[in-house]
Amino acid sequence: RRVVAAMSRTLLALQESAHDDAIVEAYLTAALDASHEDALLNGLEALIDLVTEVPRLFRSKAPQTLTYVLQLVATRKGGVRALAVEFVVSFAEAAPATCRKARLEVNGVDACCGLLMEEDPAPEAWEVSEEPEPDLDAESGRELGRDALDRLARALRPEALLPRAMVVASELLQRGAQGDWRAARAACDALAQLAEHIGDLRAASAKARKNVPLLDGARTASTKKRVADLVTSLLPFATGYPAAVVRAAAWDALGQAAADLQPQLQDDHASVVLPALLNSIGGDAAPRVRACAARALLCFLDGCGFSTLEPHLEHCARTLSATLTEAPTFVREYCVAAAAALAASVESCWDERKKKMVSTELYGLFAPSLKPLIGGGGPGAAAAALRARSLECL
Repeated sequence: RRVVAAMSRTLLALQESAHDDAIVEAYLTAALDASHEDALLNGLEALIDLVTEVPRLFRSKAPQTLTYVLQLVATRKGGVRALAVEFVVSFAEAAPATCRKARLEVNGVDACCGLLMEEDPAPEAWEVSEEPEPDLDAESGRELGRDALDRLARALRPEALLPRAMVVASELLQRGAQGDWRAARAACDALAQLAEHIGDLRAASAKARKNVPLLDGARTASTKKRVADLVTSLLPFATGYPAAVVRAAAWDALGQAAADLQPQLQDDHASVVLPALLNSIGGDAAPRVRACAARALLCFLDGCGFSTLEPHLEHCARTLSATLTEAPTFVREYCVAAAAALAASVESCWDERKKKMVSTELYGLFAPSLKPLIGGGGPGAAAAALRARSLECL
């Protein structure tokens, strides 16, 4: 530990023109000593600080260093794994060109998706629970993988990372279709993080867009086809997959895609996405899947104009109203938020007479369900949040 600290100060004092590769190599050897976990934790912390402040010191050693640290990501747990992930991402953010030369856009994606494959301790209990899903631990594989994938895409640029990411996501979906629920959920988690960066491809050149394959393997510069590919690939997992954890993850991915790819996704795919969403909200056997579907509906409605929504308005309103009377509290909270978004979408109607008529009908439909929620619900933060949302919606 003392050696690492002393050498850190030495390296910080070196100028790029005078630094010695032998000193850097000796430092890396000391900092990444895997024989003692405490020493390794201290070494990784020091490396994160160094690579953030003087990333050029590690330019010549980038491929070897990243390969070694990615092995720690794959083989270790707990604090060592979390710090290893942070080092890789910090290196990419501080020196993206160096990391691209070291093929981090390939190896980093593989490492992130490996983290996303981490299994829940009790997926069966998850499926029947009537409580909201607890937040993931900051050092869990899924949380680390999600955050790292998003940050790597930002640092390395979507057009560099997405070619590999879409290939891996497609392979995971294929494994999921054959019954591997962990692979299916990992693909959905990855696509939820990548949706924003898929949207960013719209600003890239036609050549760069064609270099990013669709999930079905085709290549195109068309954003319209790319959005359609994402919807058609995810929807079967959201509506019919046997494992509830996968259905929930697929709805989360589609909800994130609706938020990041609006209004194109809403305009082109409302006729298939909205009925499927409403069927899940009203009829899925797992309460947590119903909550994820309601959250996805909220994202969908936020980018949905009245003309797109109008053919589905009655179905949407009646499904949400019915769910408010019988679902668990955390499901109802999302349904109330979706009902408010539904009312906001009606406000975009240009025909004032029709807008007033529809708003009056919605009030008559939702008021009997919302008023009891405002006045009741019992003690606790969840009940208080539901009361507040219900009052705001009404």
